[in-house]
Amino acid sequence: MLFDKMLWRLCLLGLAVARPHEGLSERDAQLETVNAPISMPESSLLTRAHESASNLVPRAKLANPDPLIEAPKGRITEAKQLSFIKQLRAQQGNKEVGIVPPIEQQNGAWEIDGIPIGATGHWFNWPEDKKLNWEMYGLEGCTATFILTQEGFWGGHLWESTKDTNVGGASSFLERMADGSAPERTDAVFKKIAADIMKQKGPGWTDKTDFVSPVDLMTPNPAYSHPAISFDGDTEIMILTKAKSIKDRSQQYESKINILKQGYAEAMPLAPTNYKVLTYDGFKEGAGAIAKEAQGRIIVQFTPFHERQVQKKNNYRVAKAKVWVELDSTPAIDMTWEEPEC
Repeated sequence: MLFDKMLWRLCLLGLAVARPHEGLSERDAQLETVNAPISMPESSLLTRAHESASNLVPRAKLANPDPLIEAPKGRITEAKQLSFIKQLRAQQGNKEVGIVPPIEQQNGAWEIDGIPIGATGHWFNWPEDKKLNWEMYGLEGCTATFILTQEGFWGGHLWESTKDTNVGGASSFLERMADGSAPERTDAVFKKIAADIMKQKGPGWTDKTDFVSPVDLMTPNPAYSHPAISFDGDTEIMILTKAKSIKDRSQQYESKINILKQGYAEAMPLAPTNYKVLTYDGFKEGAGAIAKEAQGRIIVQFTPFHERQVQKKNNYRVAKAKVWVELDSTPAIDMTWEEPEC
């Protein structure tokens, strides 16, 4: 999809460092940047999400086009796609983690009708002058959403459940009981604690909560280093949710995902509603299971100068962003857009 956009934009990359959390039954789902090597001591990493530093290069002085690493072509086997995913991950520089588990304090700091909220949401500006990859991994049963625009992307995460010992903890789909069981929440409860929060201003990034909603992003906020995001027709949305089984690829929580989609539609009325919903198994072994290195893994691949074009007196650089899910050989999202140079 090719968009012709004759406006300047300023892209500052929001970075965050993960906080420890011991209340989950699944591996910590994380969103990290994996990119060409950056020389930066660990002590200099930003300690709060969306605190940014600007070292931008004027567009006229940018290097020649730096295209994305291409996915395999022809007959694509699981081994070929896995090799491609490993190649993307091999670009890793400093680990800067964005999506993290709800911190312990969130259990008491953010509740609706006495239910702790098991959700995180983060905004990342596209960097102005370098190629980057972001990665979310460790999904076992949770649901992830990626909303891509020409300014940057929002990554959201809803926890499925908590550990046996975390009775009544922050989770969206299942409620942990004192006897160790985890019955599914009703659709009405899910709507209040997972879908409605998408169309309301969230508590933001504080010492106790880790959620910025799409609605928050529609107003410029220096704290999150973003302009006003319109989430208009240039927006693309992908949801990854749990499958019933390796053999049955239908959604485990289909009614709840439909409620979630409605929440996004109300939060972003200008955005297209043809969301791409994919399912995954979580961590599985045996017949039909994909390689563990790819299970529950999502990679956002971006470059601000995939190629250059010349139209009349204007030079254009073509930006490109793709979202890869597990070992799918077709990207869940594939966006391209143009911007004028200086």
